Amino acid sequence: MINKRVSIFCLLLAVVTAFSFSCKKVVDSPSNGGDGAGTETDPYYGDYTFTHSLYDSLYMYAKAFYLWNNDLPTFGKFNPKQYQSADSLAGLKKELYAFTQIPINAETSEPYEYTTYAGESKYSYMLLTADNTGGGNSSFFVQPNTKSFTLDGYGNDLGIHFGFTPPYAVDTDGNYILDSDGDRTFNNDTIVTVLKYVDNGSPAQKAGFKRGDIIYKMNGEAKSFNDFTSNDALNKYYNDILDGTSLDIVTIDSLYPKSGKWKTTEKTLTKTKYEFDPVILDSVIALPNGKKVGYLILEGFTELSNAKKPLDAALAKFANVTDLVVDLRYNGGGAVETSQYLANAFVASGNDGKTLFSMNYNDSLRDASTYSSFLKSVLKSQKLYNDDGSPSGNTTFDIDYSVKGNTELVAKTGAIATTSKRIYFIVGGGTASASELLINALKPYNSVFLVGAWYAESPETDNNGNTEIRTYGKPVGFFDLRVGDYTVYMSMFQSLNAAGEGDYYDGMLTDALGYDDVLADFGKSEDPLESLNRILQSLDDTYKVPGASSRVSLKSSFKASKVRGNSRLRSSLKSFEDQQNRRNFKPMVRTHAKLK
Repeated sequence: MINKRVSIFCLLLAVVTAFSFSCKKVVDSPSNGGDGAGTETDPYYGDYTFTHSLYDSLYMYAKAFYLWNNDLPTFGKFNPKQYQSADSLAGLKKELYAFTQIPINAETSEPYEYTTYAGESKYSYMLLTADNTGGGNSSFFVQPNTKSFTLDGYGNDLGIHFGFTPPYAVDTDGNYILDSDGDRTFNNDTIVTVLKYVDNGSPAQKAGFKRGDIIYKMNGEAKSFNDFTSNDALNKYYNDILDGTSLDIVTIDSLYPKSGKWKTTEKTLTKTKYEFDPVILDSVIALPNGKKVGYLILEGFTELSNAKKPLDAALAKFANVTDLVVDLRYNGGGAVETSQYLANAFVASGNDGKTLFSMNYNDSLRDASTYSSFLKSVLKSQKLYNDDGSPSGNTTFDIDYSVKGNTELVAKTGAIATTSKRIYFIVGGGTASASELLINALKPYNSVFLVGAWYAESPETDNNGNTEIRTYGKPVGFFDLRVGDYTVYMSMFQSLNAAGEGDYYDGMLTDALGYDDVLADFGKSEDPLESLNRILQSLDDTYKVPGASSRVSLKSSFKASKVRGNSRLRSSLKSFEDQQNRRNFKPMVRTHAKLK
């Protein structure tokens, strides 16, 4: 029997727009501008022990599988051999980067796979097969050894995530200093390190640590933000701690206690394998006007076998809510089946049998009746594997690449039916993959409203003068291909919703902006500008945030200066968060092979 992870599809989601493909349906053979003999008996088509180089082979697969294959030049013009190197992996990575930068997104005038990281593609990547997880056609992480938890529901770390922020400004009596609008101000002369969140089930969570805890010492050192002269030094220091096997950590309860004394908590954390719970919080918030708001914070989309129990508990609580807030601000994606499970729970009733979402391969692959002999040879050269690494008996030729065969239909479950079919999503720059799939799939059927939780993202000003941010933008998917001793994941298909929408390579722009208050635990912020608080105030004009001296309309303009004005902090936050988001991104995994 083919293992469920055979041909597991890793969807690095960032739903994309409908593409405009040329009418060409065959890929170039080596004789069309290549340097091979051009016959199907040529070792060019073999299983990686051929006389031609791995570099030719990688480009051959790109011409067959790459989502934008029609934009790629011929073999002769691209000249794969120019990337040959004594370090094969380094050379192949350079080649992969080179061809992924060729297709241009007309909306941004940048490559679809553009990233600010030199030499790295936004979606596609390559690694030594021996470093990959499992033996089948699957990958449980976007980059090796940088994951915070596996998609089958296990963590093997300390379970902590760092944040940096100026504290709220207070007077000598310990009272908050407010601006002319009645909002809290920040003391930008001081930057503190906090726990931005902790993983459920982790050593940190079991030790009692939580979001908002202020860190005083780690491993005996009381280092602060200002002790680092460069972003690289800061990133290395904190990443070394995250990757460590143990940590002595001391937290304090307040920077400016009215009692004049700190209360410290000191614990030793040890890296441990643990069962991961993706649900950070599920609660129902009762507003004064009678509305009941379901609030779900989901850290990741683990496989349904891991996520179903905690999700079902949350969904049962939400059966009678009037409004729903789904917090995906730190959710880097994961299993498609779990995203699909939630979509069917949240989708408005009366849409069963309609398209939920579809996966669309390039024009060369969709219609098997048009395959050239060259393309058939390429597809048959790639075996599909079981978990243990043994061949499954199938090849990539046996995969169903048709749109019909890769379309999922609505199948409403549960009793959730919010007022006006409304769902609020709290998102951030790290919201990607399965998170974006969930949002995009619901847009044709629900009233979807995105509220940004601004922390490190680059804000934009919309036409109405409101400041907004974007999600990461991961609309593409793939499965793995073997090239010699290496595995390549190149963008292969896009996900579209029922309306044919999916063009968010540059991320989804939010409808409103809130503040990511890392100084308070989830659901307990007293800042009226915090994302959840802004939503609650918009749902009830009489609702007053506990501890706040003002209220803020969700639609009111939100200026960047209200949050942070420290330019050094902004730069360092962006640098650090970009790295942390990359650690937390998860491939969008489909656990059912789509065979013909």
